[in-house]
Amino acid sequence: MELSQILALADRVKSAIPECLNEANTKTSLVLPFLQSMGYDVFDHNEVAQEYTAEWGTKKGEKVDIAILRDGKPSILIECKPMGDPLDTGRCSQLFRYFSTQPARIGILTNGQRYLFFSDLEKENVMDGKPFMELDLLNFNERVLPELQKLTKSTWDLDSALSAAEALKYTRAVKLLVAEDVAEPSDEIVRHYAAQCYDGKLMARVIEMFRPIVKRAFAEHVSDQITKRLESVRIAAEVPAQSVPQPEEISCECENEEVIVTHNTEEWALIIVRTLLRGVVDPARVVMRDQKTYCGILLDDNNRKPICRLFNFGHFEPGMENIGRNAHIIIMTKSNSEGERFDLHFVDDIHPLGEKLIEAVKRHEAINEGE
Repeated sequence: MELSQILALADRVKSAIPECLNEANTKTSLVLPFLQSMGYDVFDHNEVAQEYTAEWGTKKGEKVDIAILRDGKPSILIECKPMGDPLDTGRCSQLFRYFSTQPARIGILTNGQRYLFFSDLEKENVMDGKPFMELDLLNFNERVLPELQKLTKSTWDLDSALSAAEALKYTRAVKLLVAEDVAEPSDEIVRHYAAQCYDGKLMARVIEMFRPIVKRAFAEHVSDQITKRLESVRIAAEVPAQSVPQPEEISCECENEEVIVTHNTEEWALIIVRTLLRGVVDPARVVMRDQKTYCGILLDDNNRKPICRLFNFGHFEPGMENIGRNAHIIIMTKSNSEGERFDLHFVDDIHPLGEKLIEAVKRHEAINEGE
């Protein structure tokens, strides 16, 4: 499974959103193509068995939606829900029951967009109550890809997958707790930090005084880390920091003339794009030009060589959860006026789009060679 396949699956999910697919159509239109991208033959019932039947206690003839078979035995059990349905362990009772009777060590609960991966790390043959890994096709994290590849047909490595699953499971759990504490610090967290800063008795009023202070400190720490990361990306791209375009002072003859402001998220996006294209073109050739309605990133500072356009990017401030409402990027893979749109929640969401950006650059290079 490659990143390009993930992006294609994400496009399929986006196109299916208006259709409000039921469970059967979700399985056919989204889940089976996902399994096919993992290398499994969805047309071979001996490999991908739909409505797989196995006996369980007094329950006779119960079926799990999909079972992936290896050597005639189920290795992965999958339970499907309609697209858009919430996913929780209370909605995978069949999967839970089958786990105790089948040799499968991996269970998946999915609604076609999100995939929750379970195993039996806590007690053998009893499916854990919490997943060890989550994949969201519309908010894909590249760190998941190597772990997902261990479960594909051609690179199946169950032992390696399970050995990494425990660390993944608890890392995921801690990240969720950290996110909650950053958004709204608990009394225990506030007390922990207040006790190390405040000499007096930690009365209730003191805890409440420290709560917004701790929350602000968390947000500023995140902002500081982002600043450091921007600097490290600049160094990795071997582009001097001063070469990043800064907002130009525009002298307006007319007081009502709109001033173009370049946001720090757009500068951040430029650095990411330069880094992703580093193996194809000299980063110095990738230049940003801000416009009133979008921010363009060009090859050779040439309007006839657009690489991508950034829309609705806002200024990052500590505590912000995203870069702007309806923020998206259009990568000019088809022509100078037509491209492919990808919605963004964070600037880092550009990272999985490296192949598309390279495709846009190679289109311009091919044109130059033909001239």
